[in-house]
Amino acid sequence: MMLKEKHFRYLLDFIFRHHVKIIIAAVLLSVLSMFIASRIQFKTSFVDLLPEDTPSARDLNSVTEKAGGVGFLLIPLETKKITKKTKEFARKLSDELLKLKEIRYVILNKNKDFLEPRFLYYLDTEDVIKIHDRIATKLKVERKKVNPFYIDLLGEDVPLDFSDIEDKYKKNRNEAASTDVESDYYVNKKGTILALRAKPTKPSSDMKYSTDLINKVEKLINDLDPKSYDPDLEVSVIGRYKTFVEENQILMQDLTRSSIIFIILSFILITAATRKLRSVFLIVTPLLLAISYTAAFATIAIGHVNLITAFLAAVLAGLGIDFGIHLFMRYNFEREKGTDLRESIYAILTSTGKATFTAGMTTSATFFTLTIMDFRGFSEFGLIAGAGILICLFSIYFVLPSLAILLERFSPVKQKKPKENSVTAGKAQKFPFPVATVAVWVIAVIASLIMLPHINFEGDFRKLKAKGRLFDKQDQIEEEVFGAAISPSLIVTEKMENLPKIEKIIKDVKAENEKKSKSYIDQLFHVLNIVPEDQKTKYPYIRELNSMAHDRVLNLLEGKEKKDIDRLKRISSSKPFTLRDIPDDIVSKLRLPDPYNGWFIMMYPKIMDNENLWEVDQAIAFSEETDQIIKKAADEGIKFELVAETLIYADIMKLIISEGPYAVLFALIAVLLLLYIDFRKIRAVVITTIPLVTGILVMFGIMYVVKLDLTFMNAIIFPTLLGIGIDSTVHLYHRYLEEGKGSIMNVLKEVGYAIGLSAATTLIGFGSLATAQNYGLKGIGWLAIIGISCAFVSAITVMPAIIQLLENRKK
Repeated sequence: MMLKEKHFRYLLDFIFRHHVKIIIAAVLLSVLSMFIASRIQFKTSFVDLLPEDTPSARDLNSVTEKAGGVGFLLIPLETKKITKKTKEFARKLSDELLKLKEIRYVILNKNKDFLEPRFLYYLDTEDVIKIHDRIATKLKVERKKVNPFYIDLLGEDVPLDFSDIEDKYKKNRNEAASTDVESDYYVNKKGTILALRAKPTKPSSDMKYSTDLINKVEKLINDLDPKSYDPDLEVSVIGRYKTFVEENQILMQDLTRSSIIFIILSFILITAATRKLRSVFLIVTPLLLAISYTAAFATIAIGHVNLITAFLAAVLAGLGIDFGIHLFMRYNFEREKGTDLRESIYAILTSTGKATFTAGMTTSATFFTLTIMDFRGFSEFGLIAGAGILICLFSIYFVLPSLAILLERFSPVKQKKPKENSVTAGKAQKFPFPVATVAVWVIAVIASLIMLPHINFEGDFRKLKAKGRLFDKQDQIEEEVFGAAISPSLIVTEKMENLPKIEKIIKDVKAENEKKSKSYIDQLFHVLNIVPEDQKTKYPYIRELNSMAHDRVLNLLEGKEKKDIDRLKRISSSKPFTLRDIPDDIVSKLRLPDPYNGWFIMMYPKIMDNENLWEVDQAIAFSEETDQIIKKAADEGIKFELVAETLIYADIMKLIISEGPYAVLFALIAVLLLLYIDFRKIRAVVITTIPLVTGILVMFGIMYVVKLDLTFMNAIIFPTLLGIGIDSTVHLYHRYLEEGKGSIMNVLKEVGYAIGLSAATTLIGFGSLATAQNYGLKGIGWLAIIGISCAFVSAITVMPAIIQLLENRKK
């Protein structure tokens, strides 16, 4: 049922009678809303963008709950040269870290005391035999040399050399098979960095826990005074927990900065445009109230904001302020030309209010269409933004007139004589060069369509984070000290007997994929790998090696060969061993903590040349390979949980690729449907939609020219732009229908000023994100600047040109 004049008159009477009560109620509701909103949580992990029942998210949450997260605190000790004092500090730091209730265990050394004497058991049997044969040959030659009757006419000598065998195992990441015996610690080749890894008891996504943990560890380090051990020693805390805290700090800084920028620039812009301080009060007050209501709604409906919805305050401010601008500009226009207060309020409730209501509903509808998506980055954004737009619309619709009525009691608007350039006065003017205008835009659209396929998609997940010292340093330390990322994919199974079965499935999948093209799986490691196979086969050779190493002839060797023989004595002295012989501090790192039952398989990724698993194509390929593993295991009745950050990214991208086009399509359908409901004519829908589509298409061309990449984060702009971009054409066309044929230039002069101001404030709201340190938010800001600008310029040129051409045609 359409609202009639009597309904609007009743609403007008209600606002005039109860405007003070409306204001008081709005303020009290805002106070309550802010109290509710104070409980909202910030969930800025990428896993929070996925549905909870997504396997990668479900497994990560499950393992995180049991194991306290899958990441480490990485603590590098950097100095000019690692010394005994450096190691002494490392041991002291390790002991103190273990006293913290937040730390489960610390990885300081390579368990050399247990592993080195058993080193030979971890080599392949053929390599043990090679070592045996070379020692036997060396012993035979040395025995000849000590014979006083032996004359070495041929210069016979067999130097001990095991470099080929050492090289074979050098790249092995398994702690149990490490061949670096120069130090029991994890150090880089230059001997300038010694690194510790501390395992926290809770996940990094717990912001308060992570912040408290970092503060405690950094205080502990300062209290130990590293400089007292080594004047050059620098100790820092990096890793997943530290970067999570820093990312959240950067995010909050970005949001605070964008909010301040919006407030300052909007104040300056509105004041300069209207030359009235009352305009800022009337426009901004209902908006701020609405944002507090929206925050309360988000707290009640969802309970948190994610990485994408975290910046919605700035966006809602930019969108919601449009409603206030249009209503105020019409109210001020009516008052200055001599219309009394009551009729001025009536004008903004009806004529401008109707256009504003349609614009708000279309914008809200485009957001609400996102709620059907599985990708929570879209769905939660759509729910909060859609509801927020409606809240802004109704807050401004009721509060702004109430404030205006109250303010007029103390400071009435000064009336001016009507100007000849008002919409209702002056000679009708034609829009100049309509054919040329349309032709220029057509050429721009064609050029943009040609450039569209060449726009780059930034598929490297890591590049969407803030670029800072910690992120760079973590990559550097992991590469220098550990040779690769220290956080492999984790497979968790309840039964130990499943470990070799799962290992076989993974190796089979890996072999199959290597035959077809390539596999992204490198090495595997689990607790049973600590107990090498074929110990009984190797033991006779190892026992004989020990006997030969103690031969007095070999003990006469000097230099490096002497060191090799001495080492051989140590690593050939042990007997075969079982899992029961493994120290608990080694085994505990490869199983879930009590009271949970579960064992880890660490699956290390294979990094190809010029590829990394943070690239969308590689991430999805790795995800598909893990899907093969999961399917094969399920066929054999083996259950496990698989955790990898790469899988989270891959699932995000798969959802965006599959749902993104539908999000844009549904948003467009919602816009067209609401436009038809409003105008009741297909012609009006077409006239108001063409400029929007034109502006968006040209936006792609500008993106290509300025080298702005698409990302999974700024993709949210496309369905959003449909709702934002239609506002300008709706206001222009409503006013054109109100004023009639031949009024398009006068409409542009009057309404164009308001929509220009609205577009500018919306641009400030979104564009303030362009100052962010977070590259994902920065990309959203810049794309919004381009898109909103294109939509506005298209609205004030393409639509008037089309209307003028249609009028000329009728003549």
